[in-house]
Amino acid sequence: MDLDRKYAKACLQILRDDDLELPEQIKEELTGKNFAAQFIEDEEGDLFLKLYGTARFMLTGVVPLLKNIGLEIESEVSYRLEHNGKEIFVSRYKIGNGRLADIKKAQKNIIELIEIMLCRPTLPNTPLLQMTILENLSPRELELLYALIDFENQLVPAFNTATITDVLIRYHEITSTLLELFRLKFDPSLKRRKKEMEETEKKIVQMLHPITHITEDMVIRTIFETIRAMVRTNYFMEKEAIAFKTLTDQMQSRLKGIQPHIETFVHHYHFSGVHMRMGKISRGGIRWSDRFEDYRLEIRSLMLTQEGKNAIIIPRGAKGGFIIREPKESLDRERFAHYYETYIDALLDMVDNLEDGKAVTPEKIVRYDDEDTYFVVAADKGTSRMSDRANEIALRRNFWMGDAFASGGSRGYNHKELGITAKGAIRSVERFFIEKGVNIYETPVTVIGIGSMNGDVFGNGMLLSSRFKLLAAVSHNEIFIDPDPDPQISYEERKRLFEANPKGGWSHYDKKKISRGGGVFRRDEKEIELSPQIRKLIRSTRKSMSAEELLQAVLRIKADLLFNGGVGTYVKASWESNLDVGDKANENVRIDASELKVKAVCEGGNLGFTLPARIEYAKLGGFINLDAIDNSAGVNTSDYEVNLKITLGSLVKKGQLDVESRTDALEKQAQMVTNRVLWTNYYQSLAISLDYRRSCNDLLPFLQNIAILERELPVFSRKQFHIPKDEKITQILDENGGMVRPVLGTLLSYTKIFLKQLILKSGFPDEAFAQEYLLKYFPKTFAAIYEDEILIHPLRREIAATVIANRIINNAGITFISDYDELGEEKMVSKVKSYLICNQLFGSNDIRYEIFRNDYKLEAQKQYSLLFEIENTLAFSISWMMRHMPPDQIDAPALLRYRSDLASLMEVAPEESIRVTVEGESRINRFFHHLPYLKFTIAAIILHEKNHRPFNETARLMHSVIKRLHINEILEALESYRPKNEQEHTIKKQLGEFIEFAVTSLSEKVIHYQRKGETMEEALDSYLHDCEERYMVLQQSFENFLQQNGTEKIEEIALLVNTLVQITLENPL
Repeated sequence: MDLDRKYAKACLQILRDDDLELPEQIKEELTGKNFAAQFIEDEEGDLFLKLYGTARFMLTGVVPLLKNIGLEIESEVSYRLEHNGKEIFVSRYKIGNGRLADIKKAQKNIIELIEIMLCRPTLPNTPLLQMTILENLSPRELELLYALIDFENQLVPAFNTATITDVLIRYHEITSTLLELFRLKFDPSLKRRKKEMEETEKKIVQMLHPITHITEDMVIRTIFETIRAMVRTNYFMEKEAIAFKTLTDQMQSRLKGIQPHIETFVHHYHFSGVHMRMGKISRGGIRWSDRFEDYRLEIRSLMLTQEGKNAIIIPRGAKGGFIIREPKESLDRERFAHYYETYIDALLDMVDNLEDGKAVTPEKIVRYDDEDTYFVVAADKGTSRMSDRANEIALRRNFWMGDAFASGGSRGYNHKELGITAKGAIRSVERFFIEKGVNIYETPVTVIGIGSMNGDVFGNGMLLSSRFKLLAAVSHNEIFIDPDPDPQISYEERKRLFEANPKGGWSHYDKKKISRGGGVFRRDEKEIELSPQIRKLIRSTRKSMSAEELLQAVLRIKADLLFNGGVGTYVKASWESNLDVGDKANENVRIDASELKVKAVCEGGNLGFTLPARIEYAKLGGFINLDAIDNSAGVNTSDYEVNLKITLGSLVKKGQLDVESRTDALEKQAQMVTNRVLWTNYYQSLAISLDYRRSCNDLLPFLQNIAILERELPVFSRKQFHIPKDEKITQILDENGGMVRPVLGTLLSYTKIFLKQLILKSGFPDEAFAQEYLLKYFPKTFAAIYEDEILIHPLRREIAATVIANRIINNAGITFISDYDELGEEKMVSKVKSYLICNQLFGSNDIRYEIFRNDYKLEAQKQYSLLFEIENTLAFSISWMMRHMPPDQIDAPALLRYRSDLASLMEVAPEESIRVTVEGESRINRFFHHLPYLKFTIAAIILHEKNHRPFNETARLMHSVIKRLHINEILEALESYRPKNEQEHTIKKQLGEFIEFAVTSLSEKVIHYQRKGETMEEALDSYLHDCEERYMVLQQSFENFLQQNGTEKIEEIALLVNTLVQITLENPL
């Protein structure tokens, strides 16, 4: 090899003989790549690092790297050689002698690290690299260490990366031992590990003792606890991204707030991500976050919101998200897709597949958790078009869920085309207008909005009624104002704009169709001149404002409805700071809840209000639920899609159905699924309205509910949901003494979660009676065709439990569980069965639908009173069952066989004798005519079976007893009485039991008193005649009670009930 003579002469004084030739080893390495490196020690014991490459090494890049690795550079020389006709650039560095022994020991790892960092960086260039020398860590081990730091930085926001790095370097021996614990725990090549792991854990604990600084101790202990809580990792699969799965709730003592049960962290040089689940069966979307510092906090908050939202569906709450460490402007679509796919693939490494009904763990995964096969994702912010990509990965991996893995793809339900989230949100807020008697499809409704017409939720939402008068709207970059819109013209223009997507921003709105004085303005404008019409609309005398001031003024406009279909938190409580809220992008335009002038709020988007803001607005008289209540239709639809696909998937695998036929079958159910989802939004908003009225009458059961949830559900805490202690409960009550809707919405969701979990812990979901509700989950036509597949659905127990919990709590209210402490788990499940039996026996559902059908025709308050009558009757019947029937006697088939007999009895009364409850509704009228007597139906069944008398006779006897002893009127007085304290609650309950006793006891006495040839009614007449004195006392007491026109004293009802009971104690035989 020739050396450039001129260059050699200049370098002669600094180059050595061995610098002039490429070693054979380096020649071989450079044959296949563009970089090589070696350490050389000379005769004097000096150590040199030599770098070889086909491109020049820049000192500004190399020297900081070597410094971070821990190499002290005393001198440097760069020169060129020629090899095979190519220039080879060489840099030689003399290494200081501070750590020569460690450097020599780690030289293989150092060279590999330098090559990675200079040629294909996969590690940050930070002082942590010196762990290569300090503990001879490989680049792969360094990558793991960075992953642990990355996770801890998100796990404990008080720590930052620099602090964590500094501590791990300072205590490098402990750091190395932590990595050894990780290796012992998860290296699949190890045959024995338990004893070594225990010893290593003890060693780490001992090594921590000398550390005196609390922060340093916490930094190391958090990583230690993370590894202990870790149950899987793909580290030994040698993939592009490192993922590990932790049972984070095991670390609860070290972390603030409610934590996920299962958490997967994914670390990559270019991105980091997290996925959180409240349980093994959970679901939620994946979002591309822009909160680099605290994306885990954002995802955890959204997961908790999802947990509440998922109360209506089968899985619990989950959420995933990732950040990309590249500017969005320079990130092309394919690179984004690669990062997303890498993230998804890593998540799937952390779960099991299902093959022939058995869980199969991926190769090279050592797991410490139970089987984990149910794993689904969904689109969210920034990933709306990625479902097909996710499903491709699932199919490529042969994951058992196939394209049910990511809902909403090209072979699933398109939420924007269905408009499902917006429809559900409007259906929820429609409850407000029903209560006001305003039909939003016929009467103009003034609206202010958050969002734009190219958005799914806002765009679809503003097209649901042509009577919406959209006065103004704000999007992420524009402000739209139409001071006096023509409803039809503006509706048609919104429709055009929506269909013109993506050019659906407000700037594309036809200016000729905006009313006089209106316009479209940018959110970054310094000054905007205000027309007289705008000044009138925003109630301001100012002639100009900045865009930020105008946006705030728009949010303060007086209107019927605020429809949020956008992104961002625009409303906080007056006592909250912007720091409490987060969302810096909207910090300068955010307003307080007390400034709102709208009558109702519809939250089609997430996190538009803080929870304290909702509570404050509701206390001031505004109608608002929760984002988790209003916009739940999207997740509900996705869950239907997944469960339909799973059902059909078993047929596809058996070859009985091809993929196209399956997709067609799915599409045919779209309308039915949409209807069911929208009914859920209807029921939940109605349930909150009913519970609000219950809380106005009697707050104690609600306080009992809160106490039960806080004790029994780890995921529920008063602090998390801004629910004060009982002595300060007025903070969440409105002027009528009722609990505000946002709090009731929270309690509604978590009561359902509690009841669902309680049912799942029992054997009830496996019973044939519960399987009825499994089938009821699916659209009727689908269930009829695919019943066999539904009955073997992997989530059949969960589906049945979810349907049951939803139906009961929607109807009976959240206080259904308030006697849990008294009943216990087993009896609570019996109560659930009792409710379902009585509800079916009485045919209550059909009547509820008839009542709902009369929305806008019948006053809402009248509808509510009818619904309360149904629930009071059911509660009375259930109470009797719980006291008098052991669990094994609460047998659905045995009791429900009386359904036709009961229906026949209800048809007996002549039409003219039936009181008119609702004009023109004979079915409703007949039902409510008989409803008071239905309270004792179960008692009649038991008496009939016990005494071997015909059921019809027994039922008619009890009907006569109820009528003759004024039972309905006494019960009505008792039910309407509002207890003033807990003692009166107990008395009220006991009085109800005495009334039950009086009716059943007297009826049974009459059965035995009946003489030959007498009918039951004649036997009752004879009995009362023989008890004439006490019967007359009762009649007189009742007349006196009626003259008082009700009572405000429980004692007066108690005296009347006592007189009633005396008759049953009479023994005229």
